Amino acid sequence: MDRGLIGGPFGSDLVSTDYSEAGVPVIRGSNLRSGSIDGEFAFVTPDKYKADLIKNTAIPRDLIFTQRGTLGQVSIVPDEPYDKYVVSQSQMRLRVDESRFDPRYIYYACTTAAFRKSILDHAITTGVPHTNLTILADLTIPAVSLSEQSAISRVLGALDDKISVNRRTGELVRQLLDARWTQVQRSATSTVELDEIAQLNPRTMRTNGATAPFVDMKSLPQGALLIDSWGEREPRSGARFINGDTLLARITPCFENGKLALVDFLDSGQTGTGSTEFIVMRPKPGVPAVVPFLIAQSSDFRDHAAKTMTGTSGRQRVQASGLADYVLSWPDKAELDQFTAFAEPVTSLLGRLRSENQTLARTRDELLPLLMDGRITVKQAEDSAGEVL
Repeated sequence: MDRGLIGGPFGSDLVSTDYSEAGVPVIRGSNLRSGSIDGEFAFVTPDKYKADLIKNTAIPRDLIFTQRGTLGQVSIVPDEPYDKYVVSQSQMRLRVDESRFDPRYIYYACTTAAFRKSILDHAITTGVPHTNLTILADLTIPAVSLSEQSAISRVLGALDDKISVNRRTGELVRQLLDARWTQVQRSATSTVELDEIAQLNPRTMRTNGATAPFVDMKSLPQGALLIDSWGEREPRSGARFINGDTLLARITPCFENGKLALVDFLDSGQTGTGSTEFIVMRPKPGVPAVVPFLIAQSSDFRDHAAKTMTGTSGRQRVQASGLADYVLSWPDKAELDQFTAFAEPVTSLLGRLRSENQTLARTRDELLPLLMDGRITVKQAEDSAGEVL
C-alpha cells in the first residue's frame, strides 16, 4: 500500500486566513464521519488551490486517513457533490490503482479492528499520538483477487448505501420540520419567555438499578435531531433526563458547534444520565417535545445564550439561569395543535430510520471481519445482508 499516498500541506501553505466562503472544499478531521466525507466544509479559492495546494488534492474514491489525533479513522471520498478537495495538514490521502484494487474493498479492509490495531501499535506516541506516510505504507491488508474484492465491497456497500439513503431521508425530513416551525413562528401573534414553556435543568429522580443509559458529549450530535448512540454506566453525577427532554451542550466549543439533541430512546419510566456540561430543557405540558430543540438551534437563541457565558477563555459555559427570560414568538393553541400533529409522526419516523441504521451497521460490522478472514463466503454474507435490506 505504498502508491498514491500523500499528506497534507505544510503548515504555512494552509492557514485559517486562507479559508473562503466558496471554492475548493478542505477535508478536515470534522469531515471524516461514518466512513464518508461530509459535514460543514471550509473552502479555499481556486487561485489559492492552484498556487499552493494542487499536490494535496483528493478526488472521489480516494481514501482519507487521520494522521494525528483520533488515529484509525478512515473515510472514502464520495462521488458527489464535489469533484475535488484539499487534504488538510492532519490527514493523509491514498489513491489506489483501480486496475488492481477496488477502492471500497481497501476502505473496508482499513476499517477492521485488526487494521486499526496495527495503526495504533505503530503510532508515534511522543507528544500527540500520530502516524505518517511511511508507517501507513508498510501496513498490510488481506490479499484477494480483484473480483473477490469487488464482491466483498458490493455486499458491505449495499448495507452502507442503505444507511446513506436513510440519513439523507432523515435530513430532508428534519428540514421539513425546521421549515414548518419557522412558518408557525412567523404567523404567531404573541410572545412568551422560555421558562413559560420549558423547565431548565428540572429536578429528576434517577432510575433504580446498577446502570442507566448514559450520553457523553461525544455522542451529542451536530445538525441532527436525535442521538444515534449511547452507553450504560452507573448513574452517579451528571445531567439527568427523560424522553422528550432536549440536551444542550453548554461549554465552549461544543456550544458553538451546535451540539444538542432530543431524547427519545429511553424505556418508559426510565431516566438517563449524561455529561455535567449539558443543560436539560424539558417541555411543559401542552408543548410539543421537539419545540425546545427547535428553539435551542435557532441563531437568535444562540446569540442570547452566548451572552450568558462565564468562565475563562476556552472554558466558558452558558448559564441556564440566563436563558429563562429569552423571549420568542408563540402561536395560538389551534396553530400549536396543528404543528404537534405534524411533528410527532415526523419525530417517530426519524427514530425508525435510526433504528434501521443501527441494525444495518451492526450487520455490516459483524460481516466485515468474517469476510476479510475468509470465514464466510460472499454468498453467505449476501444472504445475511438480504435479511435486513
